Amino acid sequence: MPENLREVYHSFNLDVERHKGNLDYELPMPATNILDTNCKIEYVFVSEDYTECANPKEIINTLTNKK
Repeated sequence: MPENLREVYHSFNLDVERHKGNLDYELPMPATNILDTNCKIEYVFVSEDYTECANPKEIINTLTNKK
């Protein structure tokens, strides 16, 4: 997490260190993964922007095309 963002978190009294249990200020990156029955990766979505999410149509297409 960049220093300027750390200051924003602190301005809202958000204690990332206490919550995460460490001092690295790394935040998780949400992801969507679809694996087939052999653990082959069929679909991956990862974004550094936590407000973005996988497109539901892409997920459904991936799942329905595997049948």
